[in-house]
Amino acid sequence: MTSTVSFALSVLVGASVGAGELRAETLQTPAAVLFSAAFVLAAWHPEGAWRRGVVLGLSVPMAHGVAHVTGTTMPFMIADPWLTVAAIVPALMGTGIGMGVSRLRSPAPRDERPPR
Repeated sequence: MTSTVSFALSVLVGASVGAGELRAETLQTPAAVLFSAAFVLAAWHPEGAWRRGVVLGLSVPMAHGVAHVTGTTMPFMIADPWLTVAAIVPALMGTGIGMGVSRLRSPAPRDERPPR
């Protein structure tokens, strides 16, 4: 159940970041939101977190693709549409750091052998 909720949150946050990207004048805000969301989701539920990081990172290229198909004007021009795929970088960085924090937070496994 936790995996389903975390994936649904990834899709929801990704959709909102993608929609916000269409109106953003700078690239730093969507990148910071992607990093933060990926970090929190990976720290909360690290199993399969890389998938959620990819979903979050691909939200920006998907938004640009939808804008291109619908003819929506962007507040800035991108020389090469493939550069939007670089949004995966902050999402996967946040995922990796979040997974590391999750591992630091969990207790170390105890040795189950009886003492001598």
